[in-house]
Amino acid sequence: MIMVLRVTVLVLLTSIVIRIAHIIFSKTRKLESAKKQKRFFLLDDKENPRKNFFLTYKGAVFEGEKYLGISGDSFAVISISLWPKDADKLEGMTHDDFLFIKSELAKSYPHASIEWNGSVKDHLRKLMSSSH
Repeated sequence: MIMVLRVTVLVLLTSIVIRIAHIIFSKTRKLESAKKQKRFFLLDDKENPRKNFFLTYKGAVFEGEKYLGISGDSFAVISISLWPKDADKLEGMTHDDFLFIKSELAKSYPHASIEWNGSVKDHLRKLMSSSH
């Protein structure tokens, strides 16, 4: 009976440790941590080109949709559409910030063109008009 109890406690402790490790090392937690620290982080399943990705930079979170097409002689992601999850977080971001995001995405998707949607387009227009 004591042996069964010991094995049960051991299994229970092991499952608790595994759950805690899963929470600590989860990609979603890493995204939230990067958002709070206002640094760049890309949460993407590169093996699934149909699945949207998320990225954060300077506290803003963006969602991106990938589009497949023919690049050279193979299928690849040829277009990416990006939009912010919260447009208010764009305040303070500069044109260079958006160029940085594009360059980081180009590392993962070198054949893709980046299209900014929604309030990012408006924000970039404001930046361009204020610099002239």
